[in-house]
Amino acid sequence: MLKTIVKAGSYHDSVTLMLLTNAVSTVDGVNKVSIMMATPANKDIFKQSGLETEELMNATANDMVVVADVSEESVLAALMDKVDEYFAKEANADKKSKGNKSAKSWDQALKQMPDANLAVISIPGAYAALEADRALDEGMNVFMFSDNVTIEDEKKIKDKAHEKGLVVMGPDCGTGIIQSVPIAFTNTVNPGSIGIIGASGTGIQELTTIIDRLGEGVTNAIGTGGRDLSEEVGGTTMMDVIDAMEKDQTVKVLVVISKPPAKSVRDKIAARLSVYSKPVVCLFLGEKPEYYEEGLYQTYTLDECARLAVSLVRGQKVAEGTVDCDRSKFFNPEDKKTIKAYYSGGTLAGEAAMMIKDALKITDNTHADGFKLNHDGHVVIDLGDDMYTQGKPHPMIDPTKRVECMEEAMDDPSTGVILFDVVLGYGSHDDMAGALIPAVETLKNKAKAQNREMFFVAEVCGTRNDYQDYDESVKKLQDAGVIVAETNKLAVETAIEAVGYKFTEEPKETRTKEVKEFTPAEPSEKLLSMLSHKPKVINIGLKSFAEVTAKFGCDAVQYDWMPPAGGNIELIKALNFLRNYEGFDIDEANRKVIAKVVAAQPVLKDNVPAMTVIPELNENNGRVILHAGPPIEYKDMPATVQGSCVGAVLFEEWADNEADARKLLESGEIKFIPCHHCNAVGPMGGITTQHMPVFVVQNETDGNYAYCQMNEGIGKVLRFGAYSEEVVNRLRWMRDVLGPTLGRAIRSIEGGLNVNPLIAKAIAMGDEFHQRNIAASLCFLKEMAPIITDMDMPEDEKSQVIKFLSDTDQFFLNIMMATGKSIMDGARRLTEGTVVTAMCRNGVNFGIRIAGMGDEWFTGPVNTPQGLYFTGYDGEDACPDIGDSAITETVGVGGMAMIAAPAVTRFVGAGGYEDALNTSNEMTEITIDRNPNYIVPNWNFTGTCLGIDARLVVEKGITPVINTGIAHKIAGFGQIGAGTVHPPIEAFEKAVLAQSKKLRPITPIQINWAFRNCVEHYAHRLPKGRTTCMDCGHSWVMNKHRETCTCPHCRAKLQVKETYERKLQQKQYFTILTTCGEFQVLRMFLLVVGIEKGCKAQYHALEIGQYWWNAKGQQAIVAIPRTLGRYVDTFSYYTPMAIRNDNEAYRYAAYSQIYPKFKVTDTLRRNGFEDDFHDIAPTIFIPALLSDSRVETLIKIGRMEHLRYFLNNKSTFDACWQSYKVATRNGYEIEDISLWCDYVDMLRRLNKDIHSPKYVCPTDLHREHDLRQSELRRQREKEEKAAKRKKAMEEEKRFHELKSKFFGIHFTDGTIQVHVLESVQEHLEEGVSMHHCVFDNAYYLKENSLILSATIEGRRIETIEVNLDTLKVVQSRGVCNKNTEYHEQIVNLVNANRELISQRMKATA
Repeated sequence: MLKTIVKAGSYHDSVTLMLLTNAVSTVDGVNKVSIMMATPANKDIFKQSGLETEELMNATANDMVVVADVSEESVLAALMDKVDEYFAKEANADKKSKGNKSAKSWDQALKQMPDANLAVISIPGAYAALEADRALDEGMNVFMFSDNVTIEDEKKIKDKAHEKGLVVMGPDCGTGIIQSVPIAFTNTVNPGSIGIIGASGTGIQELTTIIDRLGEGVTNAIGTGGRDLSEEVGGTTMMDVIDAMEKDQTVKVLVVISKPPAKSVRDKIAARLSVYSKPVVCLFLGEKPEYYEEGLYQTYTLDECARLAVSLVRGQKVAEGTVDCDRSKFFNPEDKKTIKAYYSGGTLAGEAAMMIKDALKITDNTHADGFKLNHDGHVVIDLGDDMYTQGKPHPMIDPTKRVECMEEAMDDPSTGVILFDVVLGYGSHDDMAGALIPAVETLKNKAKAQNREMFFVAEVCGTRNDYQDYDESVKKLQDAGVIVAETNKLAVETAIEAVGYKFTEEPKETRTKEVKEFTPAEPSEKLLSMLSHKPKVINIGLKSFAEVTAKFGCDAVQYDWMPPAGGNIELIKALNFLRNYEGFDIDEANRKVIAKVVAAQPVLKDNVPAMTVIPELNENNGRVILHAGPPIEYKDMPATVQGSCVGAVLFEEWADNEADARKLLESGEIKFIPCHHCNAVGPMGGITTQHMPVFVVQNETDGNYAYCQMNEGIGKVLRFGAYSEEVVNRLRWMRDVLGPTLGRAIRSIEGGLNVNPLIAKAIAMGDEFHQRNIAASLCFLKEMAPIITDMDMPEDEKSQVIKFLSDTDQFFLNIMMATGKSIMDGARRLTEGTVVTAMCRNGVNFGIRIAGMGDEWFTGPVNTPQGLYFTGYDGEDACPDIGDSAITETVGVGGMAMIAAPAVTRFVGAGGYEDALNTSNEMTEITIDRNPNYIVPNWNFTGTCLGIDARLVVEKGITPVINTGIAHKIAGFGQIGAGTVHPPIEAFEKAVLAQSKKLRPITPIQINWAFRNCVEHYAHRLPKGRTTCMDCGHSWVMNKHRETCTCPHCRAKLQVKETYERKLQQKQYFTILTTCGEFQVLRMFLLVVGIEKGCKAQYHALEIGQYWWNAKGQQAIVAIPRTLGRYVDTFSYYTPMAIRNDNEAYRYAAYSQIYPKFKVTDTLRRNGFEDDFHDIAPTIFIPALLSDSRVETLIKIGRMEHLRYFLNNKSTFDACWQSYKVATRNGYEIEDISLWCDYVDMLRRLNKDIHSPKYVCPTDLHREHDLRQSELRRQREKEEKAAKRKKAMEEEKRFHELKSKFFGIHFTDGTIQVHVLESVQEHLEEGVSMHHCVFDNAYYLKENSLILSATIEGRRIETIEVNLDTLKVVQSRGVCNKNTEYHEQIVNLVNANRELISQRMKATA
């Protein structure tokens, strides 16, 4: 059966949990178990393992999940005991290293080590890039042990590091040495003069350990990560470190190694190394060089690479290594024995596969499932591949998988050698040799029992300084019968020899170095500093990494990382966006909000009927009820709040019984408004109506007012849902006596009662102003009592008022609420930032507002308070959280200031002073500052927390603690207890996302860029020579007019504009490319520059509109309207922006100069956008790239000219794309895309196969184009003639109707014969023969024309047209419309016989 246990908020690193999984898997009754954090990636692994459960899928990335397949439920307890025991041991180990610094956030870590220069990151890949980005922002280099980082993120952070003069080592970088300090999975290596840069973790380990054992050393070995030399990343890290190590005086020889790189990147690296000023030894795994170049030595194996580097340092050749073993029993090739190699290091496995293929002449290139070789029984597997490590420990720290593989190899009768590596050093198993020996001995015994010879060959990768003891590891293996080689090359060579083959290398000659053209870059000072000083480390992830660096004398802070924002990637990106947004300093905006809070001067001014100060209560004929929390309808309110509404109806006498009151409330006749929408707040239900008296507090700093009704006491009161006669009568007494009395008293105080001194006094007396207000209430009574005593009013009423104030310990709460509201409303007039300005709840939703989002509510489902209950009640009776009283926490008191009132912690169900201190300290994690107005003596006289930052709440997963009363869930019972409650984090998440998606105002930097780059810069010269620079306003006399000049003050290059005009104006559009959430946005602005005689230019920008595109390229336009005007781009500048239809005016504005710093969505970047529009309008380019994969293809293969043509000729794009793909696949270079597309179109019209390379890849495009054009012209002429013939045949009937009466007419003068053309076909033949237009112009259908042909002995001479109206010859034409020598004779002959024509006409008249 599958069982799941979720440990919420219990974060542990993956290595710890992998080892824990191994430890508990041995518990009896456990069939299968997996323990991981519930990240999205890990949930997929659970699924693949058949361990998916509902509880698992509902867990968050901060939750540790144990999923076990157990035989019976009782087994689960034993399993969890083992888990607890494991963590107890871990905790004890942590206590021993308590001297190490630790932090729970970036802020804490940087506070402890402000000069940190290296972040070591070993957390899940989904979050690693985001933390690396943060580290770069803090000016730190980054070592990324984490893998599963996208290639896009890798490129992004490496480019950013390069721009900042920093470096990113990784991701998936397992090994590094900086100033002899081992980072991650690294050996203890002596310092020395060989510098190493490697895109290979175990490759670096192999190199450094060989160098160390040969007696030399390495001070810096920089890992780049396996993909650094990919086409996408481009070798950014390697190039930067190559430059830096050239300047590092301690480096005498540089070694560069890499797994197979992309060709273009390899060529770039090679070119850089060809001009290196120090000897370089390099190895590109898989390349077999035939010679060395002087000063640049390319090698084949890691052994060769290391020995050559040492030889160059020493100036003498280092001897080759040997393996001492008994070779007498080695196999012969005829035995057909195979090698099975199982490696923990990918580079070592790759090298083994390469050597075996070389020696055995194998061409297999299998790489699936971690295989480096899989051919005819020969197997080389990288057990460190993701295939084997997802959710399982790495083979460097756990022998299990390797033992399994060895056992499988034993079952294959062809197996003759089992080859493996043992990697020592930090991060590896404490005794891997010892862990493998039992399996080796078992298998050797099994082979012996089967009368088989089986050789075990191993390499131990380590140094004699490694804590696992290199010599002891070698001895253990040798004692177990393993042949041990000192390098991987020697081990593989021996394995090959054991199966009867030889690995041989030809000696290499040394040639003169081929120096390529390359200009090296200057390395950054920050990078040089990193290479020359011990790092100051912030370690984010595996604690062991920090412990190791500390052992080597480094300052290190362990950042006990948990996925920020609950592991929600979208939220983490939003937080990073808010932190990094270049045009807007959100921290500065938050500080301004805080300054407003501190500067606020709340003064209690009055107590009056609510209707006199809250105009909304007079709407709807006065039938309005204000309620607590964000907006809600009556039908959705919890029963408790509905009960409060009943009491309000009875109080206002809108009904005289409960039934009628409920009927009225359900009828819809009463209007409900949140208190917060009316500058008011209300405790619990918050129900406020016209005649209820309210306190009036003015924030005199900002001039705003806030209101809150009075506190009724505890127990059965309206705010807790009670509505009995006792409750209503108390409300009426408060209306008629208490309110007016306090109003008169407060008004009698000149200027009102200053609240801040009262709060400061009471907080020192133990109040926190939500659950405990007794000191403040007594201070208020002290202010009021003398005034009330002297008032002219009935003595019994005085006594009632004084007694009520004396008995009501919580009376000041409502004054504090109005005070908090007045302070935060004043602060939220600043419309930027993420400071929470309101928190409230209505029994269904908890709502917050933040400064930057105005009146918008962000909500989540409310929680039910937890605390202590009055006798007879428990949690089952509690109503979900209600009330506006959390305004106290918003302003930094209440639960946020628990330390001020330690007694409250017991009352609300917590502990004592320590709990109060811990609570308040935790609240500082999510607030920005301390309030100097409210000092807490027992908190070292520091101020209360101030400024809840929604970003910090989301990032740290800590929600504010709110002290509250607990109401019964059934109306009428009233208060049943008190406790604490936390808001739903969803509300803060929504607020942060909304803030991150908010478009910012244009920044001064952007406007200044537009002024500098988008308009002409003039010197304004008056006719008498007085000249003014528009850039700086400086004036001087220019005696002679010039076309251009330089301002003598600011040195600006200016055009001279000579004019009598005293005012000049320029206008120019510009655009800004940015994002808003997942949308790509192009913002269009009009820059208006005004120049007045003798003055500096003034300029401002107006936003015209915005193009918005979603991830699919769908478009919307938000803009001001275009109006009718003289120009295409005439706009109504002062009309609000709204959704508009696209038109040429917006497109014209959009195709203007663009601000060079782009903010681009991940989708657009992934599709190939690299900050260049290639002279294509953004309004064409962006939607095309988002929606059309063809555009992405063209960009990624670099065909920008072709892309430009296709996007401007959409129909051609569609018609020619398949042919284009054929041409591209066949390597055909299209030099003239327009001509080629025209050519393909002609092929299509000629019915040629446009998918055949024979046609679409012409050797001579111009010649073929012209030939096809001629062919097409001939075809077109032919088609046209055919069409005309067809048409003519169709018109034969009409011709007969018109001309048949003239058929048969013919005459002659003896030489020339003339006859009438008697068919359309004869007209066609006449026109073709005579090369004129008698047929083309359809003379046969002209009603008043008759066509005759003159011939001599059957040969056509001329064609004659006779006008049937006049019977005169209109024209007579020979070939090509020329007159012949018979022309006059023919005309005279026709004229002489025209009577024949006339007779026919008369005969049919």
